[in-house]
This record gives sequence, structure tokens and C-alpha cells, in this order.
Amino acid sequence: MSNHKIATFKFFICFLLFWTFIGYSPQSTFSENENIDLENSLEAYIKEQEHHIAGLATIVIDQNEIIHKMKGYSNIEEQIMVDENTVF
Repeated sequence: MSNHKIATFKFFICFLLFWTFIGYSPQSTFSENENIDLENSLEAYIKEQEHHIAGLATIVIDQNEIIHKMKGYSNIEEQIMVDENTVF
């Protein structure tokens, strides 16, 4: 694995851990405005990072609501997009 791939992988894992801790709130559920703000934040982050990474997937779970976003390729050479079955 190249240093760039290792750094990208570490960044992705840190990003997932960060959003897991931020998004996990067992005492209360997100309001509709908070859901919209979170989705907008995820979209903005993805747009900001899309030139630096091949692909990414994010997920935030709050009680009965799941917010997920996916972007980019799981395999650039074969043009395979990131989807629910992509293994990182």
C-alpha cells in the first residue's frame, strides 16, 4: 500500500470516528433542522474533499433516522462507484 493510500485510509477512519462521536446522542433525537444542518455539513465536507480522495462513505445514526452519503469510486481504474457494499 502506498503512503498516500495509507494516509487517506487513516483520514477516513478518523473522519468516521469523529462523526460517530458527534452524531451519537442517546439522550435525545435530532430535530428536523439539526438533520438538515447535518446533511448540509456532510455535503459540504464531501464537496470540499472530493478532489483529494477517491471515494468516501459517511453515516450518522440517530435513533430511527439514518443519514448516509456516498461519493466517488471504490475502484478508479474500473470506474466502480462507492455503494452500500463497498469495503474500506
